[in-house]
Amino acid sequence: MGVTVFIFLDKDLIFVHDSFIDFAGDVGYNKYKYISGVRMNHNIEPITEENVFVLDFTGLGSLPGDFSEEAQLLQETLGVYAQAIRVMHDKLGALKHELVTSNLRCPIEAVKSRVKTPESIAGKLAGRGFEVSVRSMVRNLDDIAGVRIICPYIDDVYQMVAHLQEMDGVQVLSRKDYIRSPKPNGYRSYHLILEIPVEDNTVKVEVQLRTIAMDYWASVEHELKYKKSIINGAQISEELRICAEELRKTEETMQQIRRKISGMLPA
Repeated sequence: MGVTVFIFLDKDLIFVHDSFIDFAGDVGYNKYKYISGVRMNHNIEPITEENVFVLDFTGLGSLPGDFSEEAQLLQETLGVYAQAIRVMHDKLGALKHELVTSNLRCPIEAVKSRVKTPESIAGKLAGRGFEVSVRSMVRNLDDIAGVRIICPYIDDVYQMVAHLQEMDGVQVLSRKDYIRSPKPNGYRSYHLILEIPVEDNTVKVEVQLRTIAMDYWASVEHELKYKKSIINGAQISEELRICAEELRKTEETMQQIRRKISGMLPA
C-alpha cells in the first residue's frame, strides 16, 4: 500500500489508493495540483486542506505492532478521522457565515488541520507503552484528528471556546487552558478534546486555539526543538521562555488598544 489521498466531494469521502493520477484518468479530470508531493488532476473547486488529506502508507512494514497487518483497517479508520475534521471545517464555516451575515465580527483568523501519520501514531503508542494496533490507537489517543483555530486576540480564543461548546452535536470531553496557566517553557494555547458525530459514530478531535502570536512562537519553538546538535540548549530554552513572556505582554497591550478603539474602555 502506498500513498493514500482522502478527498471529500461535498460530504462524501473518496478513497484513492496508491496513485491518484490513475483514478483521475478514469474520470477525465483536467487540472493539476500538487499536494504533499502527490500530483493530482481535478476539475473540482476548491481543492484545499479542508477537503484533501494525504497519508503515506508505504512504510507500514517497518512499523512495530500490528499496523502492517491491519493496513486496510488502518486506512479506513484514518478516513473516518479525516471525515471528522471535515465536519469541523463545515461547522466552523457555518459559524463564520452566520457571524458575517449578522454583521458581527468573526474571531477566526485561520484554521489548520491534519490527520496524524501512521508513523507518528505508532511512535506515540509505543512511547506510552501501549499496543501498536488500530484498536489501541482509537482507545488511547485523542489527537489523531487535529484542528488548530488561530485568532487575532486572546479574547477571541475564549469567544471561540464558547462557540464550540454551543455547536450542535459537539461534546467537550476535556480542556486545558495553557493561556491562563502556561507551560514552564512558555507555551500558551487552549486545548479541547471534542467528540464529533460522523455518520453513525462519534470521533474524538483535538482542537487547539491560539492567537497569531502564540502560533508564531509555538511554530518557531517546535522547529528549534527538533534541530540536531543544539549547543547551549538550556540557554536557548530560557531565551524562548522570555520571548513567550514578552509576546504575552505585547498581546495584552494590543488587546487593551482594541478595547479602547471598540469603546469597551474609556480612552
